[in-house]
Amino acid sequence: MFKVKIKKSALTVIDREPLAAGASKVYHVTFIFDEEWDGLSKNAVFKAGDRAVSILLESDTCEIPWEVLDKDNIGEPLWVGVFGSDTEGVKLPTVWNILEIIQPGAELSGSGSEPTPTIVSQIYEAAKNAEQKAGEASEKAAGAQNYAKEAEASALSAKQCLESAAKYSEEAYGYAIECGQNLEAAVNIAKETEDTASNIKNEYSNAVKGTLLGAAVAASDVSPNEHDLSVKVSSKNLIPYPYSTGSKTNSGITFTVNDDRTITVSGTAESATNFVFANKNSDITLENGKYYTLSGAGTAMAYQLPDGTYKYLSANKSVLWSSDYTFVHIYYNIPNGTTLDNVIIPAPQFEVGTSATEYAPYVDVEGVNVRLTDGENEQTATSDAEGNVTGLISASPNMTLTSDTENVIIECEYNRDLMKVIEELTQAIISLGGNI
Repeated sequence: MFKVKIKKSALTVIDREPLAAGASKVYHVTFIFDEEWDGLSKNAVFKAGDRAVSILLESDTCEIPWEVLDKDNIGEPLWVGVFGSDTEGVKLPTVWNILEIIQPGAELSGSGSEPTPTIVSQIYEAAKNAEQKAGEASEKAAGAQNYAKEAEASALSAKQCLESAAKYSEEAYGYAIECGQNLEAAVNIAKETEDTASNIKNEYSNAVKGTLLGAAVAASDVSPNEHDLSVKVSSKNLIPYPYSTGSKTNSGITFTVNDDRTITVSGTAESATNFVFANKNSDITLENGKYYTLSGAGTAMAYQLPDGTYKYLSANKSVLWSSDYTFVHIYYNIPNGTTLDNVIIPAPQFEVGTSATEYAPYVDVEGVNVRLTDGENEQTATSDAEGNVTGLISASPNMTLTSDTENVIIECEYNRDLMKVIEELTQAIISLGGNI
């Protein structure tokens, strides 16, 4: 068993064993990834001599493909590398490293092995199976619809017979009731079958998600299967206004909140004192796995780690947020003994991303209009008090989302076109030196 430790792009082999040429399905490699690889799709690439084979890592352990252990590679080093990616465009390759030198191995004449399936072959096979299942369900739905039409025709015939013979025959009336019940049952069966087909189609065809984030966003790889979009708007500046602290005098320092949201400070600090822009009771929601950046000279943010330790983020710095962290406050500190005469503290900004951008005031996200267009048709929907926007339907293959409200960020989750995802993955594997 081989063990490989991966820290970002560094790849280190920590456990080895001899490699015999001609072996198949007997050597395994376990990869130990650090947190940089969380959420990434991982592909292992093995290379010896002129052969390179890629393996999609469905778990952290895989077999060494027999092709690279061919007897033609005796005496050659077996190299290994890993390539990671996600649907947001992140690409993370490791450096190459040598697992072991391939040694001669005993063999029987006429022995051989089936070729290792390529990654793209595996993905295409999964897509083909999904399409077949959706097609089978659609055929069942069509059959049920035909049955419903036949039952409806029978019901109509029964009704005509009832109108002409109702006064003579209770039997005809009973037959019409029975046909009506059959019609209702057939319609229900057709509806259930159609729902099943739709669910299968969504499950398999729309499984790959894409995310858009920005003041105006666009996508060119939208799934051809129409679906509801998950859309939310938020203020670019996440610090609510009015601030947690208003104008006040504390420890000899007077803080005055100005109309432009800056703070005028005067006085001599009798002890260290803070002006708090936002605290744990403020309406700030931070999401796990997202980067956030603070700006505003002199402003800082305090947050707490799971072990109780406090960490501090200074202006023009970023933090990768974890759900294990606890937000404390965003503040401006005046040290003890400091004398200030009408000094202006700039309005701070806390935003999604890894770099500070131009200041924008906080915006109330309720009632923001979001427009979606595909170049020919247009849809419009309005956000609720939480910023959620419902009622927008995907447009394929291209769609653009904009808003007429300044300083808001649009976040949209949509289903990607599976064939375009496969095409991108193929190009990524080729760039790493793998085979397709």
